Parts: sequence; C-alpha cells; structure tokens
Amino acid sequence: MIKNIKRVGIIFLAVAIICLMVIGCVFAINGVKPSAKLQLDTEQMTTADDRAITDIGKTYTDIQGTSAQIITKWNEVRQESYTLNKFVKIVLNANWVLDSYLSVENYQRIIIDLNGHSITRNLSAQVDAGNILAVEYGATLRIMDSVFERDAQAVYDKVEELADSLLHYEQFTTDDAQNRDIWARDSQEFFRAIIANTGIGYIGGAKNNWVGGGIVVYNATLEFNSGMICNNLAHTGGAIHASGADGKLIINGGVIACNESVDSSSGNVSSSVNANIAGGMLVGNRAKDRGGALYLSYVANISNCVVYKNCQNSMGALYLNTQERLKLTNVRIEGNVSSLHAGGGVYATGNTHGTIIDFYNVSFIGNKTLTTYNTSINDSGGGLQICFYTQVYLQDCIFRDNYSPLGGAGIDFSEKGAGAKSSKLQIGGFLDMSNNLNEKGEDADIQIKSNGRIRIESALKMNPDNPNQKPIKIIFLNKTGLFHSFTSSYSTYDHNGLDPSKYFTCGFDTHKAVVNSFGELMFEQDNKAIYDFMFLQNGYRKNYDGNEKLHGYNDNDITTFVLGKISPMTSIDSFIENLAPYNFADLQLYTNTGDLVYENGAVVSGVNSSNGMEFAVGTGWYIKCMAREIEETIYLSVLGDLTGDGKINSADINYLRRVINYNTLFTSIADKPYLQLAMLINNMGGVSSAGSNILWEVTCGNDNIEKYF
Repeated sequence: MIKNIKRVGIIFLAVAIICLMVIGCVFAINGVKPSAKLQLDTEQMTTADDRAITDIGKTYTDIQGTSAQIITKWNEVRQESYTLNKFVKIVLNANWVLDSYLSVENYQRIIIDLNGHSITRNLSAQVDAGNILAVEYGATLRIMDSVFERDAQAVYDKVEELADSLLHYEQFTTDDAQNRDIWARDSQEFFRAIIANTGIGYIGGAKNNWVGGGIVVYNATLEFNSGMICNNLAHTGGAIHASGADGKLIINGGVIACNESVDSSSGNVSSSVNANIAGGMLVGNRAKDRGGALYLSYVANISNCVVYKNCQNSMGALYLNTQERLKLTNVRIEGNVSSLHAGGGVYATGNTHGTIIDFYNVSFIGNKTLTTYNTSINDSGGGLQICFYTQVYLQDCIFRDNYSPLGGAGIDFSEKGAGAKSSKLQIGGFLDMSNNLNEKGEDADIQIKSNGRIRIESALKMNPDNPNQKPIKIIFLNKTGLFHSFTSSYSTYDHNGLDPSKYFTCGFDTHKAVVNSFGELMFEQDNKAIYDFMFLQNGYRKNYDGNEKLHGYNDNDITTFVLGKISPMTSIDSFIENLAPYNFADLQLYTNTGDLVYENGAVVSGVNSSNGMEFAVGTGWYIKCMAREIEETIYLSVLGDLTGDGKINSADINYLRRVINYNTLFTSIADKPYLQLAMLINNMGGVSSAGSNILWEVTCGNDNIEKYF
C-alpha cells in the first residue's frame, strides 16, 4: 500500500513538472514582450497567457455589418455575459464603423480581440456622446489585439521608428497655436503609417464633446492589453477617461497614440481611479494643458512603459497630482515638449494636500520646455518640475539631454508651495545627469529653491553602466545657497568612499563639494587663491570670501571689479603665478598708466618681471582677460599703495594724510574704487589718522600690512 502511494506521488510530481515546463514554454513563445529598444522589464508584464485562464462563457467571431447590426449583436453579447455571469469574448473579423457608442455596464464582462481590425466613429467634429466605448457601473471590458501580440516587440520598434521620422517637434516654437498645427499635420500621417506598417487593430476616430474620446470608464474596470487607441479627441481624456470611486484602469501593453485633449485640465489618459499601468507606449498625443500623455489624480503604479514624443502647452507629458502615493518603475520618458513652461517630461504637484511620488529606474531623455512660467523664480523643469507640497524620491534615474531656457533643465525643484509642507526632493542610488542645458548652452541639471536641500534617503553611488558619469550641476535659485549646505541626512549613510566632488558640482572650478562639519555637503573653495575680489560698502572694505560672493556668479551689482589682498612689492612673475586658480584666459596686464607689460603668456620685452623690489604690481594696474567667454577688465588694489608703484613709502603716507584732512578728496575718486579700497588701511568705516600711523609703522618695519587684509 505504501509503495503504491509513493508511486502515485512520484507520478503526480512528474506530471506537475511537465505542466510547469509546458506553461513556461508557452509564456516564452507567446508572451507580450515590448521592444528591447524601449528598455522595458519584460519579466513584469502581464502576458496573453496570463489572461487565458479567464473563464470565457462564449466567443463571437461573426459580428459585422452596419452600425445597427453591430449594435444589435453587441447587446446580445452583453445579455449573454449577464446571464452566464462570465466573460464573453468577441473576435473581430471585419472593421466596425459605428454611428453611436457601445456600452457595457451592470457587471457585464466582455473581451474584445481586435484581431488586426478597427472600431471607429470617423466623426468630423465634436458631438455629444461622441466616444466609441463606455464601461460603467461594475462592468469589465478587456481589449486586446492578437495581431499585435504575435510580435509586440516589432510593433514597438516600428512605432518608435515612425515617431522619429514623422513627428517634427524640432519645428515647435513658443507659439502653441502654430505647434498645434504642426502636431495635427504630423499625427495624422503618423497613426496612418503605424496601421499601414504593422497591421495592428485600433480604436479611433472619436470626437466627444465631453470627457473620454475613445473610451469612457465610470465605476467600472477597463483593461487594455494590446492594440492601439488612436486619433480620438475630447475635452479631457482624449483616449481614455476613467473616474468613479469603484473604477479601475489597467494598461498592460499596446499603443496609445495621436489623441488630443482640448480642455485646460486634460490628459489623453485621464484617471481619477486606481490605475495600474504595467506596459505599453504613449506616443504622439497632445493636450492643451496638464498631461499630453497622462493625467493622474489618484493612486497609481506605472511600470515598464514608454512616454514618447507627446506635447502640451504646459505642465508635463505626465501630470501627477494626487493625495495618494504614486510609484514609477522602469519607465522611459523621452522627447516630450511643453510649448510654454513647467515640466516637459513630468509635472509633479500636490497643490495643498500633498503628493508622494517614487521614481525607480526612470529615464528622462530629451524633454523640453520652450519658455519659463515665472522669470523671477526661473521655474521650468525640462525633465521634471516639482512644486506645491510634492515629495519626490529618485533612485537609479537618468536625466539626459533635457532643455529649459531657465531654471533646472533636468529637475526644477520649484519655489512654488512655500511653508512647512513645501516640495521636497529626495535621492538615493545613482542619479546620472548629463547635457541638460539652458538657453545659454550651460549645464543646468538641478535648480534648488531658496533654503531648499536635497535629502539623501539611501547610499549614493555612480551609475555602474556609465563609466563616464558627470557630476550633477547644481543651480541655486537664491545664489547665497552656494555658500551653505545643500543636503540633509548625507552622513546617515555609508557612500562607499564616494568623492562628493565627483557627484556634485556648482560649475566653478574654484569650488568643489565637500562634507562640512555638520556632515552635510556644501561647496567650498578649492585650492584657495591668495588674492580675493573686494568691494566698497558703506565705507568698509569687503572681501568676497566671507561675504557670500563669487566673481561671475552673484556680483552683477558691482560695476568695477577689483582684485585685492596683493602684498606690496609683488613681482609680475609672482602675481601671474598666483592668478592660476582663476583660470583667466587671454590675460593681459597693464600698469596704472596703461602700459602693457604682459600678454599671451609672456612678459613684454624689456620689462623687469622677476624683481618686485624694483618693479612691482601696484594699485590702479589692471588686467584684461576672458572669463566665461566674456571680456573683463579687473583693477588691482594693493593696500597702502596709493601712488601705483606697488610699494608703501612716504609718498603714500602724505597722500593719505591729505585725504584725511580734505575728506572730499575721498569722494572725488569714487570712479576709482580700487584707490579708495587701498586707503582703508584699518577698515574702520573710512579713512583715518590711525590708518596713516599704520602705514608709518609699516615703512619703519614695525608692522606688517598683510595683517590688515
């Protein structure tokens, strides 16, 4: 008896293993697998065979004819599903052209296999009830296309290839009406080319005067698995509009292309229901505002999909605004354009209630905003705009080739939403950012708002797939941010010896990212220069260092640039050598009488450049150079040298005493701030006899002028 039980057990185990092997083979052969070009995680996709386990009560393969005939058979299918309490499947063997929309409701369950055919309305203008399908009140509708699923990878590849050749967004300007005309022209050619080149089934040609062009979902479930929804129009949700507390939207694959939403709060897939988007491609759609591809205002998970070359007037191809937590995993957001402002790729906002959005392995590539919303705060965000109480976490994400004229071309961590619950940017893993440019052609990876910090939520690392990863260029909305820490919780994690200067940069060779005494990152001057720029303020001599100023960064308010902290009797050779940290190009050095003494890396013939005792750099000398591709003139100020010979002697003391006795002499040289600065010896709010006494002690060798720098 025991032997028989063992024998039965062994046979059962063998049968189970064989079944599993067969199922595995079926999955490998027939599963819906998107293109490798799309960089999607095919292991996470729901395949046709996953859906095959559905209990189908009946299959219809002969529904065709006039619109009236199709509607009659459709109603028969609905009744069959309700009676059997099962799914009923329809396999199209002819195109359907409808005079009115088809509805499924009251817990009816229908599967449509487009089978390479179409369901269309072919409307020429918006009409009431101009949609194609309506799913309502507990019903479930599944849409698939067996032709698409025969080689989904080839379909995705072809769609992207056609988008690259037919959607001419490079012609876009800040004129949204003109951009709409370009899109309308190109999108018609694009979706027809998809059909001609792939033969896939599609749902299209709707023009609804309300919400939901292709499909309206209310308190019901829509599952879109393959095929295409294209060339539909509505006020909101040109392709799909899903709403209702009990609604569900599931997208496992397929293409949603060339749909249009014309309302100011739109989105071509508009969802205020529980949404799970686990595959597919949203491409070539257009919205007036808020979500050229997708508008989400409720809980959602988005994975394994591509958001490609959609356009909108503003606020992102993905508009994410919800009180719930959103998660995006393995998504590519590429080539999307906002004609005006605020997030070419993604606009993340929580308004007053707060949104938490997690991005894992998401790529933002080549997205653009063509102007900026508010030039005073420069918020644009070519790849990602974060604002209004939104908390964003980025892990293992890529931002490449995004553009915004101002602000952060990669990420704009906006000024919008001030207060205790204002927007937050959190990162972990790697954040690979490169070639995110502003209108000046400068790197502008992340703009941080005033008093904003990047919170570190896990150990940072470099992208293992990019050995040439560049440091992230940080821009501070409030420029004094450069002189303070810009992270929080950095030292909470072990970053495995990561050099922070290899991860972050402010764009100035003189400053690099370091860990400060509080364990956070800030930019500190590297290879600190001996000299320093200075300015006059309320009778005081002020150095840039210690006063949160950096030349060429936040000193536009200064009309005459002055370089100081230069010791008396400094030779030309020594001076030129000590200028190295500033990286001045095409340097020329002139005396206070305008004589050229140094040019093109060499001293002018006959000039004594090595002996500062005989010929020294002095007050009123100036350099001409190229700094950041701008020609500049910078004057020199040697403290205590008032005659311009680079030395301190009785002539300087006598000059200073005259100025002390006749104070108007000081104001008369206001056009020579370098000379005024050289007179402020003890820096006590103006010239004084104490200053002349100091100079006397210096000339006698009893004091050192450098201690007054």
